[in-house]
Amino acid sequence: MPLLAHWATQDAAFAIATVDALEAKLREAKVRYEGHCYRAHHAFANEEAQGPGRIDITQYDAVWARTAWDRTLRFFGQQLT
Repeated sequence: MPLLAHWATQDAAFAIATVDALEAKLREAKVRYEGHCYRAHHAFANEEAQGPGRIDITQYDAVWARTAWDRTLRFFGQQLT
C-alpha cells in the first residue's frame, strides 16, 4: 500500500533526524512512499493547537495545514481510483 506522510521540521516530539532514518528504511524496503516536510511545529495541521490552551510543543499553521490537506486529497485521488 502506498504511504503518505507530513513531517514538521521543528517538531520537538518527533525529531526530523528520526524522519530521515525512517525514510531511509522505507526506501530500503521499497515502500511506495511520498513524504513532505514543512517548516512547522508538532500538530501544525491541528486547528486546536493555537492560543493559550495549546500544548507548548504544538503550533497550528494555517498555510502549511492547507498545503498538507491539498496534498492529502490529491494523494487520495491518485491512489483510491
